[in-house]
Parts: sequence; C-alpha cells; structure tokens
Amino acid sequence: MTAKSIYSKYQIKHIEFVKNKLAKAVRDYKMIADNDKVLVAVSGGKDSLVLLEALSAFKKYEIFKFQLEAIHINVQDVDYEVNREYLMDLSNNLGVKMNFIDIEAGIENRGKKSPCFLCSWHRRKALFIYANTNGFNKLALGHHMDDAAETLLINMT
Repeated sequence: MTAKSIYSKYQIKHIEFVKNKLAKAVRDYKMIADNDKVLVAVSGGKDSLVLLEALSAFKKYEIFKFQLEAIHINVQDVDYEVNREYLMDLSNNLGVKMNFIDIEAGIENRGKKSPCFLCSWHRRKALFIYANTNGFNKLALGHHMDDAAETLLINMT
C-alpha cells in the first residue's frame, strides 16, 4: 500500500501543500537541525498522522540528517483505543519506528479536575518522560490552529 494509492488526486494536492508548508516552516524557523532526534506524538487523528507523513517525506530529502520515531500514548482508563494495527502499518510504510505506551490517568479519583485535563496532563507527562529517557531533543505535536481555542472553551465549560 503506497500513500498515493489510497488518496484521490484532490487529497494528494492538499497533502503536498501541507508537506511544502511543513518544509518551509522547518527551514524558516530552524525547527530541525542535523543530528536531531525527533519524536512525533501520534494520537491516531488526522492532524498527527499528517504530521508524521509530512516529516517522513521531509526526512527523505536529506536536507538535515535527523532521526524520526513516533509514539502513541494509550490511556487505559479512558474508553477509547486507537487501531494499533493501522498505526503500525502506516509507520512501517513510512519507514518510521512506532512506539506504544500504556498509562493510567486516574480518572476515577480525579476530584474536581476535568477528565480531559487529567488525561491530557498524564499523556504529556508520559511523552516528556519517554522523550527525555530515550534521548529525543525534539517533540512534534500535530495540532491545528483551532486547537487552542477549543481547549480554552472546553476548560471554561
């Protein structure tokens, strides 16, 4: 299964647009340098999957020599589980090592904290610990421009 065989011409046009924007941002803002070790946090949603694919494509141009791996944090006490087989197939096709970590967020004993806050906090903590323990110096998160506004509204309600 190649990336181009699963997308329409319309989708390929948009994917190439995103890849070009990513490459420009990486160059303009010096987001990646030679010998960086980049960890991509993959939720299973389209934002993080596009980021993983775009970084994988960027790596192939060998503008910078950097390592690229992906990680998915599974929160066991949340009633959602990503399709691990799909993530493994995608990462294998992209030539990127996929890591999985299972954690507990303590949702049942959260007190007054919202479950979304607690889950997010524990996922970020696990990401930072994994990145630090395994020598990653860059952490890539796939967020879109509306994420900050959505998070603010969720936390206000």
